[in-house]
Amino acid sequence: MNHIIKYLKNHWQGNLNLCQSFWINVVLINCVIFYASNQLYTYFESWNNKLIVYQYITISLPCWSIVYVWQLIGCWRSMITLKQKSEWSSFSIVAIQTLLLGSLLFVIPGGFSYLEFAKIATGTDGISEYSIELDGSVLTINGYFGFGLEDDIEKILSKNENIYLIVLNSAGGRTGVARDVAYLIHKYQLSTYSTDGCYSACVTPFMSGTNRMLREGAKIGFHAATFPGLSKRELYDLEASERNFYKYKGLPNSFIEKASKVPPDDMWYPTIEELAGNNVITHIEKDGKIISVTNN
Repeated sequence: MNHIIKYLKNHWQGNLNLCQSFWINVVLINCVIFYASNQLYTYFESWNNKLIVYQYITISLPCWSIVYVWQLIGCWRSMITLKQKSEWSSFSIVAIQTLLLGSLLFVIPGGFSYLEFAKIATGTDGISEYSIELDGSVLTINGYFGFGLEDDIEKILSKNENIYLIVLNSAGGRTGVARDVAYLIHKYQLSTYSTDGCYSACVTPFMSGTNRMLREGAKIGFHAATFPGLSKRELYDLEASERNFYKYKGLPNSFIEKASKVPPDDMWYPTIEELAGNNVITHIEKDGKIISVTNN
C-alpha cells in the first residue's frame, strides 16, 4: 500500500518520467476505465432499468473526475520538469500538452450532462413525477415521462389484455422514456387520447396510437428536443430520429420542418385544422361525441 501511495504522490508532484505519467497514468489507465465502464453500462442495461444506469453514472463520474484531475496535473508538472531539463524535444511536449488541453473540450460539456444525470438519479430534475390510473380498459397517464414509467406501463399492459386506449396528459419529459412508451403503444396496438394536452416528448407516444384522439380545447405542443451537454452532432442525430419517426407516421415534410425549428424553450401549438390536415390526430371529441377528422 505504501508503494502505491508513493507512486500516486510522485505522479501528482511531477516526479515521474513522461512515459510513465502520460502513457501509463493517462492513456493506459483511461483505457482500462473506459473498458470497465462500458462493461458495467452493458450489464446495467441488461437489467432493463435505465434509472440504474443514471445512478451508476452519478456515482462513478465524481470518482473518475478525481482521477482525471490527478492525471492532468501530474502529467503537466512532469512535462514542465522535463522541459527544464531538456530531456524531451519541445515539439513532443507541446503535442502532449495540446492533447491534454484538448481533453477538456470533452470533459467540460460532460459536466453539464452529469448535473442532469445526477438530477435524474435522485428524482430532482422536476420532470420525474407521474401517475397511472387503470379504469377498466382505459389506462390514463398524468404527469411527466420520467424513468420507471415505461416499466410500470408494461407491467399493467402485460396483465390486462383488454386495454385498448391510453390517455396521455403530459407536459413532456425524457425522450428515451417517451420512445419506450411509444413502442409499447405500438406493440399492444393501443389508441391514444388526450383530454388536457400533450406536449414535447409526449407527442411521440401520442403519435404511436392506432387512432389518435384529442378533446376539443386540448392542445398538442411541438418543439425541438434537447439535453444538457449534448454536442451539435448528438443533437442533430436526436432531431433526425424524431423527424424520421414523424415521416413514418405520415406527417408532411413541411409540418415536420416547422415543428423541428421551434426552440426547446418555446412551444408551437398547431390548430385543430393543422393537426387534422397533417395526420397528427384522427379524431376529435366535441360535445361528448367522437368525430373522425381523417380524409378517408
